[in-house]
Amino acid sequence: MYQGKITEEYDNSDPFPYDINEIDFILLTHAHIDHSGRIPKIYNEGYRKPIYATKATCDLCEIMLPDSRTYSRN
Repeated sequence: MYQGKITEEYDNSDPFPYDINEIDFILLTHAHIDHSGRIPKIYNEGYRKPIYATKATCDLCEIMLPDSRTYSRN
């Protein structure tokens, strides 16, 4: 997830530059929003394969991800 300038943040709603169906799993090393923030987007686009993370990372993401959002250019 991009953060900072509003023009960069708009990029968060852009399509992924790859086929999400070719991903075998996601390894989330930590909960920082620039690493975890687009998980809701990939899920909304149909990703249902494993996401591996520590319990602490999952606990933090449970708090952080409802606050993350992608920006619309409309």
